Amino acid sequence: MPVKNEHQVAELLHFSGCKLPCYLGITPGITSISEATAILENLGANYISLDNKYDYSLIIGDPLILPIHPNRYALVYTSINLTIVNDKVQIINLGIITDQMPIALETYRKYWARYSTSSIFSELGKPDQLFTGTGDGKKSLNRELIIIYEKIGVFNHIRGSWQENNFCLKEENQEIYTTMDLFEPGAQSIEEINPYLTDSTH
Repeated sequence: MPVKNEHQVAELLHFSGCKLPCYLGITPGITSISEATAILENLGANYISLDNKYDYSLIIGDPLILPIHPNRYALVYTSINLTIVNDKVQIINLGIITDQMPIALETYRKYWARYSTSSIFSELGKPDQLFTGTGDGKKSLNRELIIIYEKIGVFNHIRGSWQENNFCLKEENQEIYTTMDLFEPGAQSIEEINPYLTDSTH
């Protein structure tokens, strides 16, 4: 089922008072689990609880457009996983997947343009670490870019050949797959957040 209020989601994603690692008004190390769950459930996110982790999904777009792919329930599918320590959100693990349809890219631009490569550089400045790679190894068709701001608390991994997110445009209608690990600065190291980088990074 799509989110209750897509307009509210857009407002939260573009709210200037919520800079990374804050996401949808949830800030690692500050926001309590009760506050975080209230925000997500108010948006209509689907909820599953596993141990000290809280898994949510937000569906943007028409879930009936492409029902054939096992992981595609909408034009843009977002998973949000919260790791809780002492009743506070410690880590936000975010995944964004689009379909290959041009309208999915339009939806991505509307909601997540702030988290494209150029926008992240503009907002956060020079990263602490930067890696590029060929992704799944299919010649350059699925380039990947890893942007790390360890002092801020951001680990951003972008895959998919698309002009806003990629230095090597090959096929604009290819799907986008983005993951972000957002964490309280100083509370986690990059090794703890992501113990290994893919073999294709360099």
